Amino acid sequence: MAIVYSLPAIWSAVALQKLEASLVYGSPFVCNHDYEGEISDFGSSVKIHGVNRPVVTPYVRNVAMAAPQILDDFEKILTITQADSFNFKVDDIDTAQMLPKLMGDAMVGAGYEMAVTADLWIASLLAAAAGTTPTDSEIPAQPVLGTIEAPVPVSVAFTADPASGESAYEFLVDLGTALTNALIPRGMDRYVIVPPWFVGVLSKDVRFIGYGGASGNTVLTDGFAGSPGQNGLAGRAAGFNVIESVHTPSGTFETPSTESPYLGPDAGEATYDTLIAGVPSATSFANQIVKGEAFRDPDSFADRVRGLHVYGAEVVWPERIASAIIAQGSPVAH
Repeated sequence: MAIVYSLPAIWSAVALQKLEASLVYGSPFVCNHDYEGEISDFGSSVKIHGVNRPVVTPYVRNVAMAAPQILDDFEKILTITQADSFNFKVDDIDTAQMLPKLMGDAMVGAGYEMAVTADLWIASLLAAAAGTTPTDSEIPAQPVLGTIEAPVPVSVAFTADPASGESAYEFLVDLGTALTNALIPRGMDRYVIVPPWFVGVLSKDVRFIGYGGASGNTVLTDGFAGSPGQNGLAGRAAGFNVIESVHTPSGTFETPSTESPYLGPDAGEATYDTLIAGVPSATSFANQIVKGEAFRDPDSFADRVRGLHVYGAEVVWPERIASAIIAQGSPVAH
């Protein structure tokens, strides 16, 4: 039976479900989705209004209060600037009795690939926003830890070894302290997005996984306390939701020729990764599959499906985003 008789919305829903489950940088752990229902198509925009913090002054009994403060408000625009599409067909000869399964698998794959494309774009947006001019002038810009020329070395050390780099767990503790000093709100929604090697290094630290789970960690899943799930969530550590991504912004740099604290051959190239940390209130993201069509291909005996995914994001509070440039440190004996 031809797919043309199926509702296109069904296939779009399959793709959107996989997309939303696969997003990392665009997930609710990282971005708020407060304006998602207000977009309709590519080029749509939503006005985001906010206000900076009011000034607090001492109150003196029986003394007239000073004139009320005129609050500094602002307006930012979340515009749907990005659009991706999928367009494929399945020949009748290839499908036989497999049409529903093949189409379902193809839509799941399309959803995953759209999530990857969106994540890469959001990752670059967040990396560029870290350390920029704050929306609230009373809040300092966030620090960027490390540089491309000299990333912070993160090792598998059980305890910090200055010659080989800081352990992953200790690095997160220091990163959390830096965020607190820069007045980023604390709470269960702080996140940090890390590459897979960092997750591996962190899971080797007994201070995190505990001695047989007896160190206060309640549920250990894949070496992490908590219940990891979709959207790259690996667990919690040092006050962060630790989010794993294979798409962290990265590059190469020349390692020192002697006493290198980084993995890799002396004087050779090593890889750095840019971590993004913050809270979801900093960034608004909206996306939708606004068009979905299922029809018979006019030029062959095949069914075709195509769709349009649109999205956009706006960093409302750049002072709530921090970044760190790190590299894998040399291994140290435990």
